[in-house]
Amino acid sequence: MPPLIPASYGSTEEEEEKLREEKYIKEEKLRKSLAAYEKGERETKVMALRTELAEQSMKKFAGEGLGGAAF
Repeated sequence: MPPLIPASYGSTEEEEEKLREEKYIKEEKLRKSLAAYEKGERETKVMALRTELAEQSMKKFAGEGLGGAAF
């Protein structure tokens, strides 16, 4: 009586498992890259806001924001 499951079935399962592992590794790498990108993007926005606030503060100290020189 011939076997119901072909001999190559075992190697197919192994290949499937290998492909799943490779896919998982690639997805994990992508998730880490996206997280790093998003973190960098947030930090850039924070630094831009700090720069803007510092410039506004310097203008106030220089009297530019109050309508000109006092003398």
